[in-house]
This record gives sequence, C-alpha cells and structure tokens, in this order.
Amino acid sequence: MEAVQKQRLSAVLRQLVPLREGEDNQLHRAAETGDLDSLRQLIEGDMKGQIDSKNHLGCTPLRLAAAKGHVDCVQYLVSHGAGLEVADIKSQTPLYAAVRRKHSDCAEVLLKAGAVPNGDPNNLATPLFRAAQDGCLQCMKVLIKYGAELNFSKPIMEMGALCSTVLYITLIYKHFECCKLLLCSGADPDFHIRRQLNLTNLSKDESLLQVVVRHDLPVEFAQLLIEFGINRFQRNSSGRTADSDSRNESARFIRSSLVSPLLLQSQCRIGIRRCLGPHRLQEIPALPLPTKLTNFLLFAM
Repeated sequence: MEAVQKQRLSAVLRQLVPLREGEDNQLHRAAETGDLDSLRQLIEGDMKGQIDSKNHLGCTPLRLAAAKGHVDCVQYLVSHGAGLEVADIKSQTPLYAAVRRKHSDCAEVLLKAGAVPNGDPNNLATPLFRAAQDGCLQCMKVLIKYGAELNFSKPIMEMGALCSTVLYITLIYKHFECCKLLLCSGADPDFHIRRQLNLTNLSKDESLLQVVVRHDLPVEFAQLLIEFGINRFQRNSSGRTADSDSRNESARFIRSSLVSPLLLQSQCRIGIRRCLGPHRLQEIPALPLPTKLTNFLLFAM
C-alpha cells in the first residue's frame, strides 16, 4: 500500500514540476517512433502536463510525430490538447514539419484542428512556399483548401524581402503542375509588381515571363502565365520586355503573343475570375452555369 502511495505521489510531483527544456522524454520517443500505445499510456498516465515539452531541438511530441508522418499519433495528440503552433528552434511549427516531409495526411489533420496555414511568422518561408519548392502537389492542395496565402512567402516581404513569391519558386524548380495549381487557385502572376516588392531574386519591375526566358524554361510556362493574364508588356529596369535579346522558344512565343490581343473568351475568363477574387473561385462549381462554362472558368478543359 505504501509503495502505491509513493508511486501516486511521484506521478503528481512530475506533473507539478515542469520538464526542463532540452531534455528528451518518453513522450518524445513514443511520438517520434509512432508508438501510439505508449503515447496513450503516458498521456493518460502521469505525463499529461508535459504534452508540449520540448527536446534539445525545441521539438514537441506533436512536431516529432508530424515530421515522421505518424498520423494516428498526430490525431491523438491534437485530440488531447497539444499545442498546434508550438515551434522548434527553427520556427518550424508541426504543420511546417509535416509539409517539409510531404505528409499531407498529417497536414490535413493539423489544419482541420485549426493550425495556422501560414506557419510561424518568424520562419523565412510559409508551409505553402516549402511545398511549392519541393513540388508536393498534394500538400499544396491541402494548404490552399484551408486558406494559405497564395502569393508571398512571408509578410515582411512588403518591407523588402528575404524570400521570393510562391509562383516564382515553382518556376525556378520547374514544377509546372504546382504553378498551374497556384494560378487556378487565384495567385496573382503580377503580385510583386503591383505591390512594388524588392525581393531577393526578383526585382519589382521584372515580369515572371522574363524569369521564364532567363532560365530557358519550357514554353508551356509562358503559355500558362499568359493564359492567366500576366502583363505581357511589362518592362524591366532596362526598358526591355520578356522577349528582348533572346532566341529561345519561350522568347519567340512571347514575341508572337505581343503582336495580337488575347482571344476574347480568354479575356472574359480573366475578367470574371478577377471580379470573383481568389477567395470566391471555389464557389464557381455552385453557380447555375452549364458544365462546359463552369469547366472553362476553372481551366478544367
């Protein structure tokens, strides 16, 4: 009986005395290895108060489980009140960690529970930026579904940035489907020009079409940007348009597009989508329109 009382007293004291940051504990090990049974025993036993304890890298059990893709552990920790926004020493939230390792199922659990889709403001990149860089289309779809910012990687970009736009990174890494998804979801191909942002790798007057030409990207990227209404006539600081001084295929395509206007139906589609705005594009399927017209507005044909 005395031994039982000592055991109970010890459990109470462990809950009252906070774990020193930097120490690994059983929760961290169970979460990282995906040992749900042990995790359940610990949380429902004497370690409930340490659910957000940090290890030597500032990682909580939820952050570790998300990074390893243990979706059942993530669900369990979230259901027992684990902090969704507790970031590690690199300002990576559990959501960012899940996206970085391409675990879209874990990301969806976190977002559905209320995780901030843009991550920690002290991180140099948003989860969507990282997913776009890695070409993880499924993670991008989940993040966009829950309202991730489509255009910039970090709010301080408005003051002169350390990072580039999300669209720019899909071009640099040649992720065509990711670029298309962003544009279909309402990303603005002229965002940095409209906002006059001075970015690390993109001047405020350089069109993304000029990026396509400079990096000799496939012509499909130029076609896509033009179809989504990018300013074809944008001039850089030297007064040149995207087709100047280049003979690659994309430059030739842009040059030919400059001598004629967009098709009227394309201009109408761009105008309608701009009137709706990115936050209402998802409502297009609910409009009382013929299927063919709905698909046209959604670029599904």
